[in-house]
Amino acid sequence: MAAEHDIYRSLRLNRIIVLTTLVVSTLISLGALVFAYSTYKYHMNHALVLSANGEIMPLKWVERKEVADIQLKDHLTKWFDSYYTFDQSNMITQREKGLWLISGEEGKKLEEFYESKGWYNDIIRKSLGQKSNIIDGSIETSGYDSPYNFKCTVAITVYPLTRQDLADTYHMTVLGQLSFVEPNWPLNIHGLLIHNYRESPWIKIEKP
Repeated sequence: MAAEHDIYRSLRLNRIIVLTTLVVSTLISLGALVFAYSTYKYHMNHALVLSANGEIMPLKWVERKEVADIQLKDHLTKWFDSYYTFDQSNMITQREKGLWLISGEEGKKLEEFYESKGWYNDIIRKSLGQKSNIIDGSIETSGYDSPYNFKCTVAITVYPLTRQDLADTYHMTVLGQLSFVEPNWPLNIHGLLIHNYRESPWIKIEKP
């Protein structure tokens, strides 16, 4: 009977140990998840910037809304510098870089639009190049939190590669929204994506 009592006592003790281990493991796992989520939210709502006196170090975390306007404008600049600036030698790679900065659905619609116009074929067939430039002071952003609305005017210059002096310049107005996502270095350093992208027809600017 003493041996049987010891066996039951050992079983109860083992059961308590197992249950305690499971509870502690569950609490640790939940704590880790909460910590990971809190860290993710913190990084999504904060950004690293240089100190106010211009020193490279130390870096400090600031509320993202304090630097959001700078990030939005830089993201738009990178978008137009890549997707709308190319020639026949780098057309594919430039467009691919740009597509990292816009939502997949919007990027697909834009690709289909220019392909249906035969624009990319014209670039190759006519040996053309094009470059883009946001008109100074035309970027307008609004909104206190993501998604932010934006509007800007962009100049597109199209030129023969052999005669760049024969360039034609077009203006278009662009509207859309920008939302913060997880950054992807170096493809999307600000962690922003363009949504609801709309551009007006290109208007040719007559030469003086």
